[in-house]
Amino acid sequence: MNKNEIKHTLTYLGLKEDTAGAYLACLSLGSATASDIAKAAKLPRTVAYGHLDELETRGLVSASISGGTKKFTANDPDILLKIADQQKEELQSALPALLDIFTSSSSNRPKLRFYADLLGIKTFHESILDSQDKFYRVMGSINDEELHKTVGVKYVLDWTQRRIELGIDHKSLRPLSSKPKGDAKKSLLTQSNREVLREIRYAPESIRLPILIYLFDNKAAFVSGRAGNLYAAVLESKDVFDSLVSIFEAIWAISEKVDN
Repeated sequence: MNKNEIKHTLTYLGLKEDTAGAYLACLSLGSATASDIAKAAKLPRTVAYGHLDELETRGLVSASISGGTKKFTANDPDILLKIADQQKEELQSALPALLDIFTSSSSNRPKLRFYADLLGIKTFHESILDSQDKFYRVMGSINDEELHKTVGVKYVLDWTQRRIELGIDHKSLRPLSSKPKGDAKKSLLTQSNREVLREIRYAPESIRLPILIYLFDNKAAFVSGRAGNLYAAVLESKDVFDSLVSIFEAIWAISEKVDN
């Protein structure tokens, strides 16, 4: 390891680069005056004094006066290990407080999770069943035929039944084009009543809802059930959640109610 590499290593202990240079010069010279150390370290003499004072404070050099001349002597480099151990102990003592600060600040940061493929879509839907609020909003066509073919109607019906058993309520805002007719109105997936813990409204025809958007637990999830383009992107952000809830409720207020 050359001197520049050693100097760089010493900076990890909190030494400035020039302070590390002064220490290396002192090591090489043994006992020397500030002028000699400054010359060896290629530093101005007045500047070298400041670095030597810091090294003395840290216990890396000792100062003595002989014949009226002040000289500096480098102490055993083993002291560097003691300094490193002391810094490690201080860091370990501060670590719990640092973790508390990190935890409190990270709770306000947006978090993004991406689910891909069929397994990912199902994993995301299972996470809704763990909803802390026991309530969610969803925009889009939950009856999308392609989604049912991809995920499987059997899974959707089973998931819906488990949702009801867990007491998870929701508002479902759907495109007018997905409004059921005839016997389809009797399906578990199209009913809008307290028994199935679902209230449905159909958005005006001018409002397009090509994907599913779930809103729950300060999360906004964007879900595509298209074959070859399966994904669920979940953004956890209170600001985004609140903004989309406001948009949802504004559309909800002008949408067609369902009674069945």
